[in-house]
Amino acid sequence: MLAHSTDAATSTIDGQPGIILVALASTLIGILIGSLITRRRQGNDDASTVTVRECNWHRADSWKSLEGQHDSPDAYAVLPIDDVLIPRSQPCCIDAANTTDASKRVLAGALELFCHQWDIDQTVSTTQDVHPGNNMQLQHRRPPQDGKVVKYLKPEDMLARLFFEDAPMPNSSTSNGMTDSLSLRRRRVRSSNADHTTTTDYDDGPDDMSKADVFVNLLSQIQQYSVNTSHPNFFNQLFGAMDPVALASELLALGLNTSAYTYETAPVLTMIEHEVMHRLGRLVFEGKDEEEDDEDEDDGGEIDSDVKLPKYDGQMVPGGSLSNLTALHIARHHWLVTNGYDAPIHTRQESLSKDSEVISPNAPEVDSNFEEKKYDCQGIAAPSTRLSFPSPLDEDDDADSVPPKLVAFVSTEAHYSFRKAMAVTGIGASNLIVVPTLANGQMDPRALDEAIRGAKQRGFAPFFVAATSGSTVRGSFDDIAAIVDVCRSHEVVESTDRSLSGSFSALQSSIWVHVDGAWGGSAIFSRRSDVRSLFTGVDRVDSFTFNPHKMLGAPMQTTALVTRHCGLLKASNSTRAKYLFDPRKNGAEYDLGDATFTCGRRPDVIKLWALWKYHGRQGLGKRVDDKVTSLATLSGLIQKHESFMLACEPWPFNINFFYLPPRIKRELQARGIPTNQSRCHILPNDISKDIAKVSVELKLRLHEAGEMIIPFQPLNDQKADCFRLVLAGDKTLNQDEFREILSTMDRYGKFL
Repeated sequence: MLAHSTDAATSTIDGQPGIILVALASTLIGILIGSLITRRRQGNDDASTVTVRECNWHRADSWKSLEGQHDSPDAYAVLPIDDVLIPRSQPCCIDAANTTDASKRVLAGALELFCHQWDIDQTVSTTQDVHPGNNMQLQHRRPPQDGKVVKYLKPEDMLARLFFEDAPMPNSSTSNGMTDSLSLRRRRVRSSNADHTTTTDYDDGPDDMSKADVFVNLLSQIQQYSVNTSHPNFFNQLFGAMDPVALASELLALGLNTSAYTYETAPVLTMIEHEVMHRLGRLVFEGKDEEEDDEDEDDGGEIDSDVKLPKYDGQMVPGGSLSNLTALHIARHHWLVTNGYDAPIHTRQESLSKDSEVISPNAPEVDSNFEEKKYDCQGIAAPSTRLSFPSPLDEDDDADSVPPKLVAFVSTEAHYSFRKAMAVTGIGASNLIVVPTLANGQMDPRALDEAIRGAKQRGFAPFFVAATSGSTVRGSFDDIAAIVDVCRSHEVVESTDRSLSGSFSALQSSIWVHVDGAWGGSAIFSRRSDVRSLFTGVDRVDSFTFNPHKMLGAPMQTTALVTRHCGLLKASNSTRAKYLFDPRKNGAEYDLGDATFTCGRRPDVIKLWALWKYHGRQGLGKRVDDKVTSLATLSGLIQKHESFMLACEPWPFNINFFYLPPRIKRELQARGIPTNQSRCHILPNDISKDIAKVSVELKLRLHEAGEMIIPFQPLNDQKADCFRLVLAGDKTLNQDEFREILSTMDRYGKFL
């Protein structure tokens, strides 16, 4: 563990990221206005059409007209071709009241809510150069939650206040049936004549503008009663305050509304993902910075015959759980192919099309001139079914062709997603072996060695070990080097003719080592030697994952997975769906989607790219290192405070502690149990039960008051739930701010 500094941690937020966010928000509003103006192109020439003069916008260099018939800025303008409309003076935001398109009126109102949430003042001075961001400032306004983390409503109160069924029409002139309730129920009106009575739903009445205003008000209510996860006192999860630059990139991606599975649909984003994964692979497996020169390197590995790609493989994945699932999946594929039990998915598919005994004789062969073929699912599923549910051998089967049962290993501190992943892959949750940890929460290497030996003696095949870099509660980092050493000591390199043509014939490691750094993996950017030492041995592992949306402040969700085995992701997942992944398309050699589980893919990479590009490794490393210093300050304050006690020895990014009301404090003193040490004592059962109740009640009080959302968590070796405080996202706190946090908790808990 680290030798923490107890100096007060202070931090300042650079105004530049905020300016970027403001500029992008302003640009989006400009695009919105531009889209409204272009309505004139569809023949909408009524008096409400917005003109250049009315909107007070101008171009940085030249003007383009709607029909190419006007040379003056006084002519009606269109969305610019090469550059962006720049606001010249107030008001910069679109005036929603004057917007004649109801749906865009809603969008304009939502942008106003966004600006309010982020305290953005969209004013631009006319005396400055016309450039996005000039004089755009972050103003200190009252947050939507009135300064609270949340305006808490009990579920029954929320239903009564926001989802009420008997909702009156918000405006008598509104006849579209929509009420000012969040319920999807619409008002119904009965109309009758001499012959019969009918019931009519007013779904789209004539007053669309009123409907838009009502809907913006509903959006405002959602914002008002939601949790402000960027609040300084939001500690509940391992995410929080967003980085403005990463948020700006997310806004851009939302506007693009594309899927990052092929080059033709997302050309720039596809190449950005290749670039980020290459750089991440170098950082993890070589320890090299993004600034180092590549010119003298020839490290491309060929996946397609004519195109060279980086020697490391990786992809953005929607969350740490799916990243761990992907790592487990490709590890199994690597083991089966390496040992001759299986072939890449696309190879099986092609062979199935030629096997009349497996596929119907009428099934067409694979032909690049046709779109995706739909084969019998039995053929594709057979290998995994056979692996998970062994059946008696057919008389033509060789006993050696049936793989042994695979087993994987994690520690007691590992994330629960591994058990789910074992179930989803069909390997079986019962084949996940949980290895004991040392007192500090690290996986015990000796226990791992014994567990692997025991599994092999019982006829199982160990194929996967997950090391944790930053466990969820304790924050512990496993000794990666020791784990790799144990796994490599069990390698058996055999000469075999099992290997299938085109598969991975070289046995690099019989046991795949994966590092789950969902929480602590961002520390890979650190410059501190003591933090970097936590990753000793990571250059020898097979795969690594981390979540920039946790420690670095990217918007949810941003998860990266990288492996040293180039081409393995595609070999494990590719089905070569011809309607989508066709080598005849432009840039098809760079397509990403065929190497993933999913079809559609959000362009999450833009958020990690934005963080890395804007801040650099040095800036991201400083963000990580500042958290270490800041939390060391908190650890020192807890040890000195009479109402608090550390629950375990701190790791760099997690502080676990108990709150001690005066009566419990006196009881601990009477029993001679110290409360001011970094090495915490295991509490007696009766006191543990009492503290557990206090932890729950104090959390509820803080939550309901909107003062703070902080979790109580189970901790191995302690029977009482403890509080966990982390600094997730773009956030560090100084000594005075920590004192205020402890004071707030004491104020709400002293009489418990």
